[in-house]
Amino acid sequence: MPHYLIYVRQSYRRHDDADVSEEQQEEAARRLLPKGATHEVIRDTGGHRSGRTENRDGYRLLIARMAEGDVSGVAVYDLSRLARNAHLMLNLKHELDARNLRLIVSNLPDSRFDTAVGRFLFGQLCLAAQFQADLDSERMVAITRTKHEQGGHNGSDPYGYRTARTPEGKVEQPHRLAIVPEEAEVVRYIFDAYGAEQHGSHGALAAHLNERGTLRRGKPWGDKGIRDVLGRAAFYCGYAVYHRGEDVRPGIHEPIITPEQRHMAERVAHRRRRPGRYVDAHRPYALRGLVYCGCGRRMRGETQARPGRKDYRYYRCPSRRDGTCHEPNVRADMAERVVIDHLAGHVSPPELIALARAELRKMRHLPDEGLTVQRERLQAALRRVNEMYLWQTIEEPEYRAKRAELEGKLAELPPPADSNVLAFDRAASDLVPLAETLRHAEPEHQGRLIRHIVERVTVAAGEVTEVRVRMEARPFFADMAMAPPERFELPTQALGRPRSIH
Repeated sequence: MPHYLIYVRQSYRRHDDADVSEEQQEEAARRLLPKGATHEVIRDTGGHRSGRTENRDGYRLLIARMAEGDVSGVAVYDLSRLARNAHLMLNLKHELDARNLRLIVSNLPDSRFDTAVGRFLFGQLCLAAQFQADLDSERMVAITRTKHEQGGHNGSDPYGYRTARTPEGKVEQPHRLAIVPEEAEVVRYIFDAYGAEQHGSHGALAAHLNERGTLRRGKPWGDKGIRDVLGRAAFYCGYAVYHRGEDVRPGIHEPIITPEQRHMAERVAHRRRRPGRYVDAHRPYALRGLVYCGCGRRMRGETQARPGRKDYRYYRCPSRRDGTCHEPNVRADMAERVVIDHLAGHVSPPELIALARAELRKMRHLPDEGLTVQRERLQAALRRVNEMYLWQTIEEPEYRAKRAELEGKLAELPPPADSNVLAFDRAASDLVPLAETLRHAEPEHQGRLIRHIVERVTVAAGEVTEVRVRMEARPFFADMAMAPPERFELPTQALGRPRSIH
C-alpha cells in the first residue's frame, strides 16, 4: 500500500495573515492521493519559516523521512511551499529522482515531473519561485525603507515600547509604537545610572537590576541587554534608526529619554573605550590607566615576582625598556595611598559647594551660542557621512572611521546647558561620599571609585606632581593641577628586570 508525505508550510505566524491555511493545503493535497494510499502530514511550524532556507524543522523532517524507504511520494499544495529557492528545489528534485518518489502538486493536478517536458517545467517553476521570492524581498526592503523615511520603526518591538493595538487586539493603522510605562522607567534608570557611572560595567548594572527584581520581559538582565538598550540611545530620543545607525531621522514615536540623558551616557561610553586595555584580575592596580610618567607616556602596572619572597607591584614607564626614559619605577601601594589621602583630605566644604550651585543656577539660562553652533555642525557632518555611505560614495571602513571621529567629538562637548544643574547635583551626591569610602574600600574596588573622580595622575622623579580630577568633579575636590600643594615624595625601588611580569 503506497504511503505519501503531505508537506504543509505557512510563511506567517498568524492564520488570518496567510493566503492559504494549513487545513486548506492539507485537504487539497489529500484529494489527489492515489486510491487506498495512506499518508502522514508534516507541518513546518517551528524554526525558520522562510522558504528561502533549509533551516526549517519540517523541511529537515521531510528529507529524513524520504530517506527511510517506506515512502512512495510527496504531496504538496504548491511547489513554493517546499522552497522558494532554485538551488533547494533542484536538490530536492534530485533526491526525489534518486529514490524514485512521485511528486504531487495540488494546483498542477495533471503534471508529471519525471519526463523530459516535466523536468523542463519543474525547472521553470523553480526559477519562477526564486523570481517571486526576489521580488518580495525587494518589495519588503522598499517598504521598510519608505516606512523609515516616514519616521516609522521596522522590526520587533524594542524594550520600552509595544505596537499600538485596538481594544480587539488588532494592530492600529498606521502602525505606531506606544510606550510601556513600566519598561520606560527601567530604560530611564539605565541611562541615568550609566551616565552617572554608578556601576563599573554593563554586567554590574545588569546584576543590580536583577537584585531589585527588575526583569527584561520575564528574563534576567545581562550585559548584552544593557548594551543593547544603551546602543539604542538615538531611538529612545525619538529618532527613527535604520540598520543600527546607517540613517537616522526624526521618528513618529514618543521619546523615552532626554537628549541630556543620552549625552551623559555617550560621554561615559566614550571615556571608557580604551582599546587594548589589559586587566589583571589577581593583582589590582587602583591607578591603572591613570598614571602618566613625567616624559608624557602612560605608565603600566607590573609586578616583580620572586620565588619565596613577597611580590612588589609598581608602575613603570614603557620607555624605560628602550632607554628613552630614565624615570624610576614607583611602588604602586605608595602612589595609590598618596592619591587616596589627597582625595579624602581635599573635599570642598559644603558652603563652597552650595555657593557654586547657586552661581550655576544663575548662569544656566544664558544661551551658549558657540556651543550650540558647534554641536549643530557636528550633527550635520554626521548626517552627511550617513548619506554618503547610504549612497555608496564612501566605503564602509572610511564611513566607520569618520563616524567614530565625529561621535567622539560630540561626546567630548560639554553637556547641554539645561543639564548642568542636574549633572552638578548628581555629581555632588555621588562623588563627595566617595572620599571617605576610598579609605576603607577593598583594593579591587578602590580603582573603580578613583575613576569616578580622577582623570590623570602624573609622577615625575619619584613624586606625585599632579592629581587632575575630572571636569564634573572639580567643584568638589581641590585639584593639584589647578592649585599645587606640597609635593609628595614617594619611596622608589631600583628594580632590575623582573623575573616574571604579570
